Amino acid sequence: VEHILEPSTYQFPEPDTEVLMFRQEKHDWPKEMRETPGIRAAGRPEVTLRPTRDPDVREATICRSRDQGLTRTESAAAIHLPEWLRDCPLYLCRKIVGLADSSLLMTLYGLPPSGPATDHKSYAIRSTDRGETWRFLAAVGGGTPIGLRSEGFDEPTLLVLSDGRIQCFLRSGASYQASLGSHDGGDKNATM
Repeated sequence: VEHILEPSTYQFPEPDTEVLMFRQEKHDWPKEMRETPGIRAAGRPEVTLRPTRDPDVREATICRSRDQGLTRTESAAAIHLPEWLRDCPLYLCRKIVGLADSSLLMTLYGLPPSGPATDHKSYAIRSTDRGETWRFLAAVGGGTPIGLRSEGFDEPTLLVLSDGRIQCFLRSGASYQASLGSHDGGDKNATM
């Protein structure tokens, strides 16, 4: 279905109502999924970041709609990352959330450039220009939980509570879920 809303979908508050979403590209999928007839990229929770000419900037296709996704305009959103994430394969994951200051947050995860191939780490990124550009905000979760066979912390998703607190839910392996919270409205200078 061409007008499906992606898992990252965010609708700006009234009276605006513009819908914003990142689009997964089928060519980013594993080979066996790309070659399966009838499989569509829409609905997958991860979006692969593409490299740009600037080694500290990646991009992803962002869609905007004023009719709940029936028609869309697409552009490349720039994701600015710190140098130490330069060589990491990274994936945007799950949903975009809005904060009281009108900025947007989203999570991403990936493997560090060194270390075990099963040690995913999760991060938060922030946009102050309605999703055109995103900047690294903070590391959210990483490492392997003690005593568990896992893949590190991945597939993060955010929830903003009515009192401004931010909750992040992460997965580590098939059976271990974790949640982290912020009591400072996402202030990157505060500690948890």
